[in-house]
Amino acid sequence: MVSTHILGYPRVGERRELKFALEAFWRGESEAILRRAGATLRARRSRLQASAGLRFVTAGDFSYYDHVLDHAALLGCLPRRFALDARHLTLRDYFVLARGDATRPALEMTKWFDTNYHYLVPEIDGDACYEAGPDWYFDEIREALALGTAVKPVLVGPLTFLRLSKIASRRTPRDLIEPLAARYAVILERLNALGIEWVQIDEPALCMDLAPDWLEALTKAYETLAAKAPKLLLTTYFDDVAEYCDRIVRLPVNGVHLDLVRAPTQFPAWRNKLPCDWVLSAGIVDGRNVDAAANDVRDRVARVRAVLPEAADDSVVSKIEADAQAIMWLAFNSERHGTLELSDYADRYIADRLKTLPGVASVIIGGNRRYAMRIWLDRDRLAAFALTLPQSRLEEALAAQLAARGVTVRWNHRLAGLAEQLRRLVARRGDERRPAREAVAHKQPQGAHHASHQKDDGRADVDHALDADAISERITTPLRLEFKGTGPW
Repeated sequence: MVSTHILGYPRVGERRELKFALEAFWRGESEAILRRAGATLRARRSRLQASAGLRFVTAGDFSYYDHVLDHAALLGCLPRRFALDARHLTLRDYFVLARGDATRPALEMTKWFDTNYHYLVPEIDGDACYEAGPDWYFDEIREALALGTAVKPVLVGPLTFLRLSKIASRRTPRDLIEPLAARYAVILERLNALGIEWVQIDEPALCMDLAPDWLEALTKAYETLAAKAPKLLLTTYFDDVAEYCDRIVRLPVNGVHLDLVRAPTQFPAWRNKLPCDWVLSAGIVDGRNVDAAANDVRDRVARVRAVLPEAADDSVVSKIEADAQAIMWLAFNSERHGTLELSDYADRYIADRLKTLPGVASVIIGGNRRYAMRIWLDRDRLAAFALTLPQSRLEEALAAQLAARGVTVRWNHRLAGLAEQLRRLVARRGDERRPAREAVAHKQPQGAHHASHQKDDGRADVDHALDADAISERITTPLRLEFKGTGPW
């Protein structure tokens, strides 16, 4: 069985909500306001993942500032120089670690592997003590579970956490990792008690050159933490880890994730070595190159579009900046004209003028309605004239005549259930008198169905938004339809 999941989800918000909430908190607003903003973002992330049809909702990867600092708090591994109680850590304490204060310099920051992201470096001394931290992580997991979906928590693995820390000790990695792995074992046991099936445990440090003592520490850590853990997906990324394949396949885990975007050539080395009861997770979408990802989506959409009816609208795939938002709304309403007429006027005369203004990237028309005409064919009257024609021929004939007038035709194929009746449509037999259109059909000019409506001061109106989005709209002009000429009518 093939399933789809993601390794993590951006935490800043589509409109950078987290950034603005943090800035407000740093200006002195209450911790409760920031926590509410975080809860809203997490709920939105979970719902989006669930609605996308993913096998799991990925959780535990949200952070108010830095995910490595979050793990230091979760593990109770806080530098002694801050004199903070990990179990009762507040967000203000958390940001003292991140940003420092008058007497305590902040934790050092350095690049997260070869990305442009910087993480806060944990500080570990020779007698580091790992104790219970705040329950933030488990609160997040419980929030996701409350939505009724399968949840996959994410943890930075013990090897990576230790390898990226600043260590003030001459003890070996194996000795240092033992108490750390014991703390991981407690966390995983708690996740197991919550009913978690899979845990994603990230070990990007496996893409680094590791000395033998670090590899021994890896084995020791997983022997310790796996005893009462859920199923573990050992997750690697950023580079090829085939060098350590023989060691990884002997770990007490249940699957491995390989980065086949950055290191596609590593797969053959794994193909014949993966245990038969393991899961293989393959990273095939480039999350670091937005242009490449957009092109990949366009390619896939184009393949689907090729099998859709010609009348189907072309999809528009475009990138949008996270902070792109309308900078101005212009509302149009009229006592004499309805939204159909306003929509047509706004689209034909105003939108293009606005697009020519300096600095305007695009114009969104909100609340617009398109002109359309619905035609109902009376199958009983058609049968009375003994008219027969396959439905496909009817569609071709109407589409050909209307296309010449610039009209877009959409077929409501819910009528397809009336297959037998629809076979009796629209054809003249021999020299028989052609029935008038009104004898077999009636029409109704109206606006196409639209779920969006705009109101200003209680009146329906059509709005223009000057925005950074790239939106393509097709507005069909109003035409009077007549069945005449050389067609079957």
